Amino acid sequence: MPNTGADHTGLTAALLALAPNYGFTFTDAQKKHLADLFAGIATIKPAAVLPRKGKSQARFSRAGIAAQSIAGLDQDTYVSGLTYGQFSLLDLIQAALDVTGPADVTVATWSSGNYDIEALKNFRDAGLIRRIRFIMDSGRQMKGQAAADDIAKIFGRDAIITVRTHTKFVLICNDDWDLVITSSMNLNKNIRLEHFEMTSDPAKVAMFTDVVGALFSEAPASGSYGRIMPTLRTIDPDHEVIAMPAVHRNRNMITMGKLNRPEGR
Repeated sequence: MPNTGADHTGLTAALLALAPNYGFTFTDAQKKHLADLFAGIATIKPAAVLPRKGKSQARFSRAGIAAQSIAGLDQDTYVSGLTYGQFSLLDLIQAALDVTGPADVTVATWSSGNYDIEALKNFRDAGLIRRIRFIMDSGRQMKGQAAADDIAKIFGRDAIITVRTHTKFVLICNDDWDLVITSSMNLNKNIRLEHFEMTSDPAKVAMFTDVVGALFSEAPASGSYGRIMPTLRTIDPDHEVIAMPAVHRNRNMITMGKLNRPEGR
């Protein structure tokens, strides 16, 4: 529950004053940690409840193409889909652009094939894409995958950053649309169960755009964060979940059990 008007500074001071009576002493770092803890508790905001979209379309497609799977998409519709992987994220982008018209596009994906990058170049040259940016994984590309340099040669050095990532989303924005696609799919087609979500939602797009902007503006001169997770200090606080200071990520080794192998193998 919100602690409106809570005096977290006074509580911290009172606790520190009482601590010696119970045999506690604090270092300066511990005092700061305690102050941050109470400040975090005092400023927790209740989650905002957003109005539900007017229509929701949930579809399972064994063989349909992307355009059929998002048929009826408009500003007031949320489309969810499960497929057998017969079309790709690239196909969804093309189908969406046919609905929205020319737009600025951001593509975040784990990897991309050379064919997919060439297809996006064709979309740009045909006027469907006005501007495009890429966020891709900074790991080593496998054979047939497009490298950051390949993308930079086509779309410009400022069109791509690489970071340790596995997320897949696409933003398609113009004066009429704030479309976001989230999906399990990479740009290329894979015959396996896949899913996607697609909606025009300015608030949702604003959060994704904020993160994308921070990734690009804070990127090293090389355009790659390497294998280190970025700090992203310029994120709008309204978009950020503030972790409780006392909650830490588990960095200890996780034991998964033992594997018994028969002799001779």
